This record gives sequence, C-alpha cells and structure tokens, in this order.
Amino acid sequence: MKIGTFLTLGSPEICEMLGNEIDFAVIDAEHGVLMDNTLISVLRAIPSEITPWVRVKRPELASLALDLGAKAILIPQVRSMQDLNSAVESFYYPPKGQRGWGPGRVSRYGMDMMKIIQDEAINELWVQIETREALEMVEDIAAREEIDGLFVGPGDLSLALGHPGEWSNEELKSSTERIFEASRKNGKKFGIFTGNPAQVSFWDKKGADLVVFGADSIFFIEGYRNLMKEAGRQ
Repeated sequence: MKIGTFLTLGSPEICEMLGNEIDFAVIDAEHGVLMDNTLISVLRAIPSEITPWVRVKRPELASLALDLGAKAILIPQVRSMQDLNSAVESFYYPPKGQRGWGPGRVSRYGMDMMKIIQDEAINELWVQIETREALEMVEDIAAREEIDGLFVGPGDLSLALGHPGEWSNEELKSSTERIFEASRKNGKKFGIFTGNPAQVSFWDKKGADLVVFGADSIFFIEGYRNLMKEAGRQ
C-alpha cells in the first residue's frame, strides 16, 4: 500500500523536505492556498521519487494540472455524471476526451509531442466520493473505464450523511465499505484519507491501494503543540 499526504500550504520548501518519506503527495488546489503560479512551483519542488497528485477545484481544471506536471488528478465534489464527464473530457486527449495540446512543461515545451501519449497511458484519474449524490451512484462511477480509482473523503462524506466528524458512525462506516466494494468489483484502485495512524494500518491490512495520511498544515500544528507541551506550555 502506498502512503501519501496532502500539501495545503503552497510551500515548495516543504515539498523539498519530503525526501523519500512518502510515495506520493497530493497538492490541494481545492482547499489549499494555491494559485496557478504557486502550483507549478510546488510541482517542480516535489522530489522525483514522489508521485505528484493534484486535487483540483473543479473537474474542468484537470488539464491545467496535467499540463503543469501532475501525474494523478483527484476530482472532488462530484454530484452528477455530468461532473464526471467534465473531468474525463479535461483529463484525456481526443478521441477519448477534449484536452488540448500545448507546448508546455509536459511536452518538454513543444520538443516532444509524443511524450503526451506516453504520459496519458500512466497518468491516473481518481474520483473522490464525498457527496451523497456520488455515494448513490458509486457503482456506476466505478464501472466507468476512464476512471482509475475511488477515493473516500471521510470529512465531507460525514457532513453529507449528517454525522459531521463522527468517524465511528455506522452509516459512515457502511458507506465507506460500499465504496471499497465498488472499487473491488470493478477492478479499480481504492484510497482514503485519515489522520489516524491506526487507520493507516487498518487499511493496509484490508487491502487499500493507498492512504493519504494527514496534511502539512496538520503536521506543523500538532508538532508545534507537542513541542510547546514538552517545554512546559499548556
């Protein structure tokens, strides 16, 4: 199982500090403090041994993230098949989608057009299941051949189900299991976010393909608080 983390602070320096501690990093362009100019700086700073992901704000922005160097795209807040279709159109070049080619970073600034064909074969499109609408059609989403994986966003999913932050709630647990089973039945990868180390171990044993563990902002806050406690400040 691969382990990654969310990058929300837009700091290239934090990316450089990651080293080989994680397998992939998810740059959060949905909630993080990132604009296009900082996104490319963060992508450039991610060590080569770490796979760069981007969680986009809207489905149609997948192509921009790919043009800047992302290798996997996470689509949040899917509420309809039209949302999913928009993601597919933005992610894939014709005839599968409508993504346009440009002489940018991924084509070595126009010097290697064939590289885009090679990249498309290995890039991954993931759908985050975190709305009630996405949950209700999760089997249909998983059946789409253009999709590589399903990712559980437990925070928003708990809100959608009416149990905000109740991680042990039975409806949330059964919904997560439904998403996991949909991925297995359709040959798709499965991933989930957690801030709990015990849950990382749980999902590893269960057979998840990846876990996003925490975020740079969370690690900074928790680390600072723990050090202050050790220094005698409560």
